[in-house]
Amino acid sequence: MKKTFALILIIFCSSINAHEFWLEPQKFFVKRGEILMIKFKVGENFEGENWKGRSSSVKSLKLFYANIQDDLESLITENTEGDSLSLQFFDEGSALVAYQSTNKHIELEPDKFHQYLVEDGLTNAIEYREKNGEKDSIGRENYMRCAKTLFQVGSTKDDVYKKFCSMPLEFVPNQHPYLLRKDQPLSFRLLYQAKPLPGAMVKVWQRLNGKTNKVECTTNEDGVIEIPLSLAGKFMISSVKMERIENEPNAQWQSYWASFTWGY
Repeated sequence: MKKTFALILIIFCSSINAHEFWLEPQKFFVKRGEILMIKFKVGENFEGENWKGRSSSVKSLKLFYANIQDDLESLITENTEGDSLSLQFFDEGSALVAYQSTNKHIELEPDKFHQYLVEDGLTNAIEYREKNGEKDSIGRENYMRCAKTLFQVGSTKDDVYKKFCSMPLEFVPNQHPYLLRKDQPLSFRLLYQAKPLPGAMVKVWQRLNGKTNKVECTTNEDGVIEIPLSLAGKFMISSVKMERIENEPNAQWQSYWASFTWGY
């Protein structure tokens, strides 16, 4: 199938530990033929540093655009250095980039692990640790990142926004974010292992005029959240799913971290 974009450059460096992880295009609306840089960001309060990783950190990196799907992970090597993906598009349409990391491991002191569980609404893990006498134990966790970003090339909108990318945890919009009218809400489904995830904490971030606004909400029984939007600034939604695991020598928990970014 004829490809309608040109890959310019993709580069990474060694990884660092932080909280949220997201994909951040230089801008969310580009013209045909314009080069777009997408940064891999990690940090707090929707103010991240450039993530540093190598091919060993990438399980998949895919582009969905103009009725094609392209795998980009093969372009990443262990010897490249940097933090950005640059793409150039020649056809109009909506474009989606989805990134899934390989599993990573982290260990946290009891108080820090408990604080993290509270901040992300992971009550199942909190209750399990209290019930089984693990509250004062080190938190040993494997974690995986699942990040998506949606941007627009030219004025033609299409259905790529609702693409399910087969990641363990991911957000799927129910409406096209770039077809919303003023004051029209936007809703998302949060899917875990391809099924709706009810009762999950979701953080909604807006970055506008150098300031970050954040609200928290909970998915309903159908795994859906609804966000009242102002069509200004850049947005991210994020959520974490954690499960107890057995027969793993170095970890008791497996977590999945989902994010979705878009902007105006």
